[in-house]
Amino acid sequence: MYWERGDVLKAGPCVGRTLQLRPDFAEAHLLAGNVLLKVGQQQRAKIEYEEYLRLAPKGDYAAEARRLINQLEKIDRYARLWRAVNRAHASTPEACVPIPN
Repeated sequence: MYWERGDVLKAGPCVGRTLQLRPDFAEAHLLAGNVLLKVGQQQRAKIEYEEYLRLAPKGDYAAEARRLINQLEKIDRYARLWRAVNRAHASTPEACVPIPN
């Protein structure tokens, strides 16, 4: 109900309570992943999507959950690469050469 109205902050606790009562409810894990993704918790969202797939590997939203997991993994790889580049730049800024236009 809250999710449909776009009230993510109210949807979160309701989904959490549902999962406490029924941890095997696959669609609740999917919704939890959506809520977590909306509030910037990508790693926790990925865990919920993976749990949805574990419980419902051929569920109605399995393809979408797989797509989201792949996107989150790609984002994580880019973020790790970006952090490595920033660390390298911070330790040896003189090694960075401007790229001509």
